[in-house]
Amino acid sequence: MRALSLIALTAIAVVATGCGGSATTSENIYANVGATKIAETATYVVVMNIVPPEQMYQPAEAATKKPAEGEFILEGLMAPIHLDSRHFEAHVYSQRTGKPMQGLHPLVNVTDHTAGASFPIVMTLMQDVIVGPPDLHYGNNADLPAGHDYTVDVTIGAEHAAFNLKLV
Repeated sequence: MRALSLIALTAIAVVATGCGGSATTSENIYANVGATKIAETATYVVVMNIVPPEQMYQPAEAATKKPAEGEFILEGLMAPIHLDSRHFEAHVYSQRTGKPMQGLHPLVNVTDHTAGASFPIVMTLMQDVIVGPPDLHYGNNADLPAGHDYTVDVTIGAEHAAFNLKLV
């Protein structure tokens, strides 16, 4: 349990560092920070963050633009950003070591209970352009209207984590 607490605190600190750049005190904190949920499987601790959409950069693009915020794509492609887009981040840590896990290819499915719809999110391996390797995670942008009730299912091999949330 102590390892889980340390992993969770580290993950939340990494996310706060990566997504806090543009917030001001007059803005709604939930619109800027989003939702953070934690679940355990037999092998992993999964920290699911849903935050405002993030610009993502391929390696060559990042080398040229040298962005001050956003995500550096390590493997995969960015989904387009729309009006209702949110950025999904599934931080997957080893229960044994507490370190971020790479090469897992988690499957993520979202059920929108309000709209009665379900859809997959194609995950991309990435890290924050400033935080770097400690922020290794699987993520992408996806359209999720505010005010809806969702279940986000993360499947890694035979292991499964589910997160229930309402986005504001």
